[in-house]
Amino acid sequence: MTSTRLVLMVFAALVACVLVVSATPVSHNDIQLMEAGTSLELNILNKRGDRSYKKHKGGRRHKKNRGRKNRKTSTTTKKRTTTTRKTTTTKWTPTTTTKKTKTKTTASPTVTVKELSQGGGSGSYSGDGTWYAPGLGSCGTVNSASDMIAALNHVQMANGENPNHNPLCGKYITIHGPEGSVRVEIKDTCPGCGHGDVDLSPAAFSKIANLDMGRIPITWSFD
Repeated sequence: MTSTRLVLMVFAALVACVLVVSATPVSHNDIQLMEAGTSLELNILNKRGDRSYKKHKGGRRHKKNRGRKNRKTSTTTKKRTTTTRKTTTTKWTPTTTTKKTKTKTTASPTVTVKELSQGGGSGSYSGDGTWYAPGLGSCGTVNSASDMIAALNHVQMANGENPNHNPLCGKYITIHGPEGSVRVEIKDTCPGCGHGDVDLSPAAFSKIANLDMGRIPITWSFD
C-alpha cells in the first residue's frame, strides 16, 4: 500500500510540474533540475521495491526450506503385506473296475405232463422206490394192495385243478429194482416224493425187493 501511495504522489507531482511548465516559460536549467528530481524519486521507489521483493522472496524461501525440513524429519512407515498362497495337493487314487462274471447255469430239461403222457422226455428216470397201502387214488379210482399200481411223485405228476383228469392217469411205466423189474399202472400221486421217486403197491414192490427194505434205489421209464 505504501509503494502505491508514493507512486501516486510522484505522478501527481509530475503532473503539477508539467502544468506549471506549460503555464510559465521554463529555462534549460529548470528542465535539467526537474529531470534530476524525477530520476531521484524513481531511484528511491526502485530501491524500496527491491527491498520489499527480497523480503517477500526470502519469506517464500524460508517457508520452502521449512517445508523441506519437515519432510525430512517426517518418517513414513510402509507395512509390507505378505500373501501366502496355499497349495492344494490332490492325491490320485487308482480306480479298480470289477468285472462281473456271468455264470451260465445249465438247467435240466423240463418234462411236461404232455411229454410224460406220450412217453417223451429222456425216457429214463431214477429215484427212490417205496410202497404204500392203496385206496382211493388221485386219478379217481379205488385200488387194493394186490393191484400192480403206482403213485407217481407230485413234481412229475403236476396235477391241475381236477387231478382225475391228469393225462398221466392210466399210463404204464416199467421199474427196475435190486431184485428185478415190474410193470405198473399210474393210479395215484405221492405228495411226499421227490422228482424221480415212485410209491408202489405192496404187490408191485415185492417184485423188485423185499418189503422189509422199505426204500430202494430204482430206475424207470414210460412204456
